[in-house]
Amino acid sequence: MHPFRGNLRIGAEYNLKMMMHSGRTLGVARSAVSGLGLAAVMAWTPMAAAQSEAAFEALPDSSKPKVIRHDPLLQFRLEPVGNERMDLDHGVVRAAYQIQPAMHPQDTPEATARAWLQNHAERFGIGRMSNLMLIRHVKTGDIHHLTFGQTHQGIPVYKRTIQVNLGRNGLPTMVLSAYAPHLDEGPATGILPRLRADDAQEQAALAVSDLAVQTGDATLHIYPSEPPRLIWTVMAWPKEAPGAWEVLIDARNGTIIHLIDRVLY
Repeated sequence: MHPFRGNLRIGAEYNLKMMMHSGRTLGVARSAVSGLGLAAVMAWTPMAAAQSEAAFEALPDSSKPKVIRHDPLLQFRLEPVGNERMDLDHGVVRAAYQIQPAMHPQDTPEATARAWLQNHAERFGIGRMSNLMLIRHVKTGDIHHLTFGQTHQGIPVYKRTIQVNLGRNGLPTMVLSAYAPHLDEGPATGILPRLRADDAQEQAALAVSDLAVQTGDATLHIYPSEPPRLIWTVMAWPKEAPGAWEVLIDARNGTIIHLIDRVLY
């Protein structure tokens, strides 16, 4: 049986902004651009449940224990402290709301966001500002939403982002962070994969079906476990079964780490 069947509501992305006010343990997952998802929570409909069940059952038996709903490393135990949410395990701020910064807008929205983050880097656990790469900038009227992706030794860190919202005055109003501070503090990670990209695609295909499978490009990431792991991420679509699987593969030894059904999560 699918390990997540029976959940009444499943988040395509967990809405940290709305959910973290409870102060409970929260899941923060899936977004190509935001490790702290801001999408609406979608209902677990009977049709979606049936499709997910079919996709899971069609997997090879050896892959089923690898299926997860969302990345376990993006589970944060948060405690409200004023207008902020503190990560109890890592001792860093994960979110700040209703910000009233004592600063002036810089020449660009990105420069403004970086200046604010630089001033608060220690509280958010950001050891190296140079590790933040702007990966998305959306402007809605006078509001700016900027998403920075964390990198480590020049390689994107899997699902670790910081989102900064700028208000009509051009200054930060809200910051959501999934930054992994331990990567800045630890030793260098081996960044030369032993597994080739095309071999990773083949591994991903075998992980989701014994039949024909279409795969996307293999993308290199740092998986922020302790110690960190160099991984390939590959999307794989079985042609004879439902499902759109993201497959995480250790780029050093070829081990399958996780499979996530991206149709629903």
